[in-house]
Amino acid sequence: MKFKDRYRFVRANMKKNKTRVFMTVLAATIGCAFLIVLASIGFGIHRTAIKDITNGRLMTEIEVHEEKPFTITEVNRLDKMKNTKTVTRKQRVENNLFYHLKGYKSQAETMVAYMPAEKKTGFELSSGKMPVHKNEVIVGYDFAKSLMEEIPEKEMKGLSEKEAQDK
Repeated sequence: MKFKDRYRFVRANMKKNKTRVFMTVLAATIGCAFLIVLASIGFGIHRTAIKDITNGRLMTEIEVHEEKPFTITEVNRLDKMKNTKTVTRKQRVENNLFYHLKGYKSQAETMVAYMPAEKKTGFELSSGKMPVHKNEVIVGYDFAKSLMEEIPEKEMKGLSEKEAQDK
């Protein structure tokens, strides 16, 4: 059988079974489209995951701890280093401080930060707004839950520790 004969035989079968040929071509087209869509979704998710991980602050942050605080000169020298976006300055207050607010009090961990540098790094709040004035603060979402009503000392006198905590 020559190639020419084979070609004629295939054409004759294709003319006889037009529905089968159409369904085969349709299935192949749907399969290719499905693979393209899956590949596109996979590449998109991969790119998004890589972007989220590498753009995050933890991935691009280097913490430097020193026994004594850095001077402004040292901070400026670090800030001028090649490929440095900014140098943030944070200081953790060792003792948990008590906060008083309109008859309520709370004890919380406190950290002091230089806000212009924090804003430069892209620091964002999940809700609320960034401090604008000199003496404004940012509190965590659970700060309000930790506020307890202040009870005068005279009311606590004579109560056991458990009763005082319950009150």
